[in-house]
Amino acid sequence: MRRLLTAIATAAVLASPALAQGAPAAPAATTAPAGAYVSDRTHTSIEWQGLHNGLSWYSARFTDFDIQLTFDPADVTKSKVVATINPKSVETDFARTRPAGNTTDFNDEVATGERFLNGNKFPKITFTSTAVTKTGDKTGKVTGNLTFLGVTKPV
Repeated sequence: MRRLLTAIATAAVLASPALAQGAPAAPAATTAPAGAYVSDRTHTSIEWQGLHNGLSWYSARFTDFDIQLTFDPADVTKSKVVATINPKSVETDFARTRPAGNTTDFNDEVATGERFLNGNKFPKITFTSTAVTKTGDKTGKVTGNLTFLGVTKPV
C-alpha cells in the first residue's frame, strides 16, 4: 500500500507542471485590411420587431439582402456602407400560427400589402451611409439615408 501511495504521489508531482500550464496565448489582434467587403448570408441577419396593437411584439426577418462595406482602416471616417433589402423576402412566424382554414399568407400580406411593405410598388429598401464617426477604439456610428416606401430620410 505504501508503494502505491508513493507512486501516486510521485505521478501527481510530476504531472502538476503540465496541468499548471495555461491555454496558449491568443494571437495579437490585427487590423482588417482596406477593401470592399460583402455580407455573408450564413453569418448575417436583418431582423426587426413590430408592436402588435400596442399589446405585444412580433419579430420578422428579411432573407434577401445585400450589404457592402468599403473599409478604410487608415481613416475609418472614409468608410462607406450600402445595404439593399428585398421587402418581398420578409419572414414572420405569425403565418404559421393562424387558425386552420385561414388561407391568407401573412408573409405575403406584409411583403406586398399597401398597409405594410408594398413590395410590388417599392421593390427595394436601401440604406446608404453619409458619415462614419469613430466613437472608440473598436466602435463607431454610421449615419445615412434610408429609402423606404419611396421616401428617403436621414437616420
